[in-house]
Amino acid sequence: MRIANTAASAPGSKPTTATTSTTSTTPATPAAETAIEGLSDLQAQQSASPAAGAFQSSPSSSLSSSSSPSSSSSSPLTGDGLHKGMHGPQVHALQAALNAYGASPALATDGDFGPRTDRALRLLQNDLGLPVTGTLDAATLDAMGRRPPGGFEVLATTGLPAAGSKASALAQAAQQAAARRDTLGRCAGGVGDALEAIGVKVRVPSAYLYAEQLAGDARFHEVFVDRHELKDLPPGAVVVWGKSGNHPHGHVAITVGGGKEASDHVQAIRGGSYGGAWGGGVTTEQNFRVFVPDEEN
Repeated sequence: MRIANTAASAPGSKPTTATTSTTSTTPATPAAETAIEGLSDLQAQQSASPAAGAFQSSPSSSLSSSSSPSSSSSSPLTGDGLHKGMHGPQVHALQAALNAYGASPALATDGDFGPRTDRALRLLQNDLGLPVTGTLDAATLDAMGRRPPGGFEVLATTGLPAAGSKASALAQAAQQAAARRDTLGRCAGGVGDALEAIGVKVRVPSAYLYAEQLAGDARFHEVFVDRHELKDLPPGAVVVWGKSGNHPHGHVAITVGGGKEASDHVQAIRGGSYGGAWGGGVTTEQNFRVFVPDEEN
């Protein structure tokens, strides 16, 4: 999984500016070069007219749920709300741009917005300091215009995070905390106990709030996995589920291996009717978020 390469100014705080990296190895393809040129052209337009912004939403779109991508050229990207399940020239252009930003393995520029395109976009949004929505909107395009390709690590579109020593320590602490509590309905407290045992003092009144706390903590980084991959997560990943009407506090737990999780008790990794609401007006299509300890911080 891709990690934003940042330097924290103080323990527990994540800076908003990103530094450069040299791990991207994806070669530029003609489609990617076209995307880079498009970004450069739009940046030049922004310099000439700052108020216009680097990218603008277009009232008209060549996007549809059934149209075929153009194989001969990439359409200029516009903030038309591209998201998973869509097809067309705009998706083709987005895939070329994501490849230019380092998607690895490189995305097929087939105009089909599938799971790997979705994951690469979410990773890029995370690195740009934006809400991770999986939707290409005007805010994402504007941020891309201000930070064109170059200086990014690989956007790993496949694979699960590797287990590390800090993650293993967190998993062990989670199992101990769950054994001590052995309750129901106190998942936030159990996870708080485990985090405190490894020196991370985070306490929140509702489980879903751990997403915001860990997203802003330089000692953790967010990874993006599909729902069916949750059971295969290594020990020490913090899985946070959003709130919904039926679950106003959401859910949080720490994976301990073997398809199990620990919070205030140990159980099989669960799903359920959780929502994609994270507070502060932030919502996502996916109703869970995953964070793992950063082995370098």
